[in-house]
Amino acid sequence: MDQLIESLRAEREQNRMSAGSHYILIDADTLSFEHQAASDQLLELQPAILVIGEVLFLSTGAFIETEVLELTDALRQQIFAGEVDPRCEAIIAHPDEHSLSVRAWQPGDRFHPLGAPGGKKLKDRFIDRRIPQAERKTLPLVLKTSQEVIWVPGFPPAESCKISPSTKRALRLTYQTRKPL
Repeated sequence: MDQLIESLRAEREQNRMSAGSHYILIDADTLSFEHQAASDQLLELQPAILVIGEVLFLSTGAFIETEVLELTDALRQQIFAGEVDPRCEAIIAHPDEHSLSVRAWQPGDRFHPLGAPGGKKLKDRFIDRRIPQAERKTLPLVLKTSQEVIWVPGFPPAESCKISPSTKRALRLTYQTRKPL
């Protein structure tokens, strides 16, 4: 019980505790129970097309929503101040494409997030962030038609898609995982 209380007090985004044949999952909004067999069978992310302006429901139960924005000075200031939570949202310069693709990570994928000194293998970025191997297969990669990775939830958007002072239109990408019952 003391460990449970300590987990509730912890500043971490998400806590997971073993409770026999179940896990107790705690995040900012929810407390849920998951059977061990369910956690061993994480749903693998299937490739899909993300049409700009629509919501894409992923095979993992999560979804990505896209919204075209006209950039106001207030929104631009929010973006420049870093007030966008990269765990669930990215605001990028509007790509000249009608759709993007979404798929799971594959060995060899490279990513250059905003503010990083250069491109690097996504596997190394996952290791740096201590993202478990099983979770890596469920995180969606949003890609341009050229197969350039432009966003992975949990990371800032790609340097190539950054908002500049002259950017007029932007695209908001919102990622939300499934909510426990």
